[in-house]
Amino acid sequence: MQVSMLTDTENTARKIPHFLIYFQTILFSILYTVWILPETILIRNVSLALGAFIGVYEIYVYRQRLISSKAIPLLLIGVLFIWAIFHLFFLANNFVLQFEEFRSVWKRSFMAALFALGWGLTIASCSPKVRRLNWAIAYVGFLMPALIYLLKFILTQHDLKNGLEISGYWRLYQLTDYPSAFFVAKTAYMGFVAPAVAIALAQLYWRLKEGKLLTWESMVYVLTIPIALFIFFEENVKNGILYAFLFILIFMILSSLRSIKIAPIKTIALMGLCLLVSTIYITKHIQKNDSWNSLLADAKIAVQTDKYQNWKYDNQFG
Repeated sequence: MQVSMLTDTENTARKIPHFLIYFQTILFSILYTVWILPETILIRNVSLALGAFIGVYEIYVYRQRLISSKAIPLLLIGVLFIWAIFHLFFLANNFVLQFEEFRSVWKRSFMAALFALGWGLTIASCSPKVRRLNWAIAYVGFLMPALIYLLKFILTQHDLKNGLEISGYWRLYQLTDYPSAFFVAKTAYMGFVAPAVAIALAQLYWRLKEGKLLTWESMVYVLTIPIALFIFFEENVKNGILYAFLFILIFMILSSLRSIKIAPIKTIALMGLCLLVSTIYITKHIQKNDSWNSLLADAKIAVQTDKYQNWKYDNQFG
């Protein structure tokens, strides 16, 4: 029975040419790389449209897999878009404004869902070798926003120290420089760098379980974490820091539960080192950014959106 199922999977996988799978994975990496960068709307739209188009074909090929109880979460995502349509035509308070949101945000979300669903169904049906190569391409995409930030940081610092003129596109801008055409909000770094931290820690935990932690691939995942924390530190992305340390805490708990019985002293020493480094990092960040002191007060104001409506005016009133 197991051999028969494996053969069926291999036969199904052949329906999607490998070059098309690699192409779609490259499209994902490009899309994730450029999404937060200014003046990339054409690249984003083309990548998203091509990925969604391929995804529709893949969904059709693997449509039988959607007729299963395991596919219920995916079907619920479809229900979300049906609800958006229903809300637009029957519950909208401002149809013109909400229609603009529908044909922009919701349209892109729907295309991304088609892209992701078809891509996921296909990757799950591929051989381990094909999956590994596609994963390597995808992870490069996850890393690129962080690596581009590092490049901008190095070029900006070099420019400040040596007085060299670099293209404005490759400079880092602060909120006080807004509205520069090349400004990237720190919330964008949180949204596109924090997932890399979660993925890296998940991969490290899996490799720890499999006894494959001491490899070059693991080093890539390890280096992802300090790079992300450096970005959050420099950009003062407080929610990024909180998410990152939440991920690290979960990783530490799961890892220690697994290894405490095997090597209690080493486990305690490693957890202690992680705690020490985390404490130093958070202390330094609090000292550098006194906005932490007003975090609770800011949060109380932020939730009162009807009383304090500065958020509507795109930083015109602070």
